[in-house]
Amino acid sequence: MTSEEFLCPNCRAVLKKSAAAQVLGKDPKVCDTLPSTVKCPNCGGLIATRSMMKGFFDLKKPQPAKRVLRLALFVFGILLVAAVAGRMAVLFLGVLRLAVFVLAAVAVVMLLVRLLRRRPD
Repeated sequence: MTSEEFLCPNCRAVLKKSAAAQVLGKDPKVCDTLPSTVKCPNCGGLIATRSMMKGFFDLKKPQPAKRVLRLALFVFGILLVAAVAGRMAVLFLGVLRLAVFVLAAVAVVMLLVRLLRRRPD
């Protein structure tokens, strides 16, 4: 079964399918009896009915668990590298340790900003 929501291919507005469109989208005989296009209520652009019912424009829900896991692994890796580099810096030069931790903090903040700006695909 296809998703309940889909994106308009023209304006990327999130639209909802009817229950019938979700269930009947797999049946090619039903698709042949419907009009070939419908208008988007948001932008007025044409949406191919068959493609919409078959799920080509379905809204892919982001999987937050995977995103959080990736972020946690990345942060752990940055902190590990920073800790090792910082530990080595203590032996050589105290200023280098500060620089490494500042760079690690900047990298984590940049990653967080990038993840928060990312749109769902």
